[in-house]
Amino acid sequence: KEYRRQRQMCIRDRALIVLTLVGFIACIVIYVIPIRRLAARIDKAAFQYQLTHDGEAYLAELEECRKMPGVKRAAFYDVPAKDYLEVLKIRALREMGRTAESRALLETVKKETANDLTRQALKTEEEQLP
Repeated sequence: KEYRRQRQMCIRDRALIVLTLVGFIACIVIYVIPIRRLAARIDKAAFQYQLTHDGEAYLAELEECRKMPGVKRAAFYDVPAKDYLEVLKIRALREMGRTAESRALLETVKKETANDLTRQALKTEEEQLP
């Protein structure tokens, strides 16, 4: 009887371990991988922008990044990824001399965000607008 009871416990424990591993792997696939891909794509776009100064291509890439899985869940430096992308867009528009578009986007994001760090970044961008 004791042997049977221990065997049942062992089987139960194995099942729990397998379920835990499956949950962990699912978490990585659903959350971690998309966010890492998003961060890598943003970094690549920023690097290309620094090399080529092709603002239109940079803005297009930032727009594509907004459509990627993980944007709604991700945060960079405690700033929601969606807000982070908008701040990058505002900065690029400003650097390209498209002040009116930059200011309009800044005002829109300012109304939509509740994140304090985003608001701080927006204030910094606003101060740099002519």
